[in-house]
Amino acid sequence: MTISNNTHSGIAGTSVNNFSLISPSLQNNGTVDTVDNGVKLTDTTGTVTFTSDNIAGSHSSNVWLENSPSSTAVITTLTVTGGSYNNTVNGTSFLSELHGSSSVNTALFSGVTFSGNASMGLNLVHNDSGNYGNGVGAPATGTATVHRLHFHQQWGAGCQLCSRRRQRDRQYVRAFRWQRDDRDA
Repeated sequence: MTISNNTHSGIAGTSVNNFSLISPSLQNNGTVDTVDNGVKLTDTTGTVTFTSDNIAGSHSSNVWLENSPSSTAVITTLTVTGGSYNNTVNGTSFLSELHGSSSVNTALFSGVTFSGNASMGLNLVHNDSGNYGNGVGAPATGTATVHRLHFHQQWGAGCQLCSRRRQRDRQYVRAFRWQRDDRDA
């Protein structure tokens, strides 16, 4: 499947349960900053899977998973394997932003390439009382695992795991074996 050159986002959804995107090409979607993305999902629940996707050139973020301010949405498993998320015009390539008491119980980012993005490659942000990883079960269950990622020529940080709240964090993250390569090709 190819989705390209749309005036607005390539794929957008609200309150989607169990989302899967396997091997598409989403190219050059959107024209408005902070609004138009390759994929934008709000208040998503259940299992969310991105497998071997090629998403590039989105005006804001290539992928933006967001929860509304009072959300209680729970993604039970977020899996992003293989694929590339490159060349955003103005934003972070893969942004997951939690608000309210929303959460991602278990997450895995593995074997993914982030290259030439205007801001960060991968940004996991939790606000309010939202969290990544619920600490239930033996790792990798109940954690957010970042494994074998490749970052090349990002304008911001390659990967950021961020809390925007004042209370004690409850984020369970395992990060290992990633490569940041800013050398010229």
